[in-house]
Amino acid sequence: MTGLGPEYCGELVFNDLGVPEPVYQTVPADCRRITPEQFRGWLSPRSRAAHKGDFGHVLLIGGNHGMPGAIMMAAESTLYCGAGRVTVATRKRHLAALAVRCPEVMGVSVKHGSGLGALAEGKSVMVIGPGLGRDDWGLQLLKDALAAECPVVLDADALNLLSDHPQLLNGRKSPIIFTPHPGELARLSGLDIPTIQNNRFAALVDSHRQLTALTGEGAAHRQPEIALLLKGAGTLLFDGQNTALCSEGNPGMAVAGMGDVLSGVIGALLAQGLTPFRAAQMAAWLHASAADEVVAGQGETGLRATELIPVIRQRLNFIIDKPDIGNWPCGKAYARQI
Repeated sequence: MTGLGPEYCGELVFNDLGVPEPVYQTVPADCRRITPEQFRGWLSPRSRAAHKGDFGHVLLIGGNHGMPGAIMMAAESTLYCGAGRVTVATRKRHLAALAVRCPEVMGVSVKHGSGLGALAEGKSVMVIGPGLGRDDWGLQLLKDALAAECPVVLDADALNLLSDHPQLLNGRKSPIIFTPHPGELARLSGLDIPTIQNNRFAALVDSHRQLTALTGEGAAHRQPEIALLLKGAGTLLFDGQNTALCSEGNPGMAVAGMGDVLSGVIGALLAQGLTPFRAAQMAAWLHASAADEVVAGQGETGLRATELIPVIRQRLNFIIDKPDIGNWPCGKAYARQI
């Protein structure tokens, strides 16, 4: 169900042999498949007296020269998934396009060498990496983000920079979510891509151990909560104790921008109070299952990352307001997926 497995596997059939479900729940599992039923109660319907401050403030960092689209897609998916306030730190030249694409987003230009400064204060979550680039501008922003005391989602070039500057994790105490594809994980861990793909579970656990060690050791150091999400067919997630697998998704997702959208979804869910591992699980399922829904009607070839964003929002609201999957529109079709 992960890596090349789906390429060689036909239809999977499970027969419970009449064993009651509560019995299965008592059996320890090395890995659990993500299903929407497990999300019940993770997010509650909004209070009638709610205000934007109740749903967090996400700072997204990226959009270096020639790469404005990545951070815009991440910001848009953050908005669509319920963050109360969204700010983008990017190059000055991208602010006009950002205002046109997402007028609800606050945009701040960051000059070369200036870093985040006071912009890092008071944020619920930071998402860094989409379109960040690997120059000194991106490196300074990554240093500032990792020095902040809020949860951080690391994606794309934030991961590539970190592979060259692993010391930036030393002393980190606040939660981190890493979202590499196999190539990025290879650079982070020192494993080669074939080794990762031949045993994605082992690579996930080994890499999590390495990343945790980089934050520091010793009784005086409080290690941060780390969730590692390994992208690809059959996305895998690990938090140091639990492993989860997202079996949704399809080859149409092999296109630029998908990871940017996913990072924004994770950031929004973190800002609304989910733990890193829960946020990563829910985001992975929403993202992949939305792609399956779009592809079911239009086909895999030519799928665009931005097509997923309104579908993700719809599915998120179904989870919050109608946690019984049977009450969803096209509920039977969704039930077949899980």
